[in-house]
Amino acid sequence: MNEELLSQLDSSDLKSLEHLENVVANNEELESFEINERGCVLVRNDQAEITLDILETHALRLANDHHLAITIGVNGFPEYHRNVWITVPNFDIPVGDYCVSFLLLAINGFDVDLTPQHLRDEIDRAKRFTDDGKDEDGNEDETT
Repeated sequence: MNEELLSQLDSSDLKSLEHLENVVANNEELESFEINERGCVLVRNDQAEITLDILETHALRLANDHHLAITIGVNGFPEYHRNVWITVPNFDIPVGDYCVSFLLLAINGFDVDLTPQHLRDEIDRAKRFTDDGKDEDGNEDETT
């Protein structure tokens, strides 16, 4: 991970990163995930590709921006790319703990009852795009 960023994190954030590493190392369901050396976790949910950028999420927190850095793409459609900003509700909880929560949501298939509605809507939108390349109104999807 980025040493400069790590040097700026407090002890609770560093512990939450250690916990995140333990979850990744000890969870057999993660074989369908891709985790790169830059700290991005790619999760596939059908054709939707959901990425959590762990380093960017921590950098956002250091800049007093309380969001998870999540993007959604569609397998086979590199032009489909949407930012999904999920607000972190409690600023006293280490941001790495929210990253662990994201991984647990992913392991459970982004269960409808547990996943934030905005994230669920974007996953569903990506799935619809793969069905016909159109948005919910039947228009060619204009991605951001």
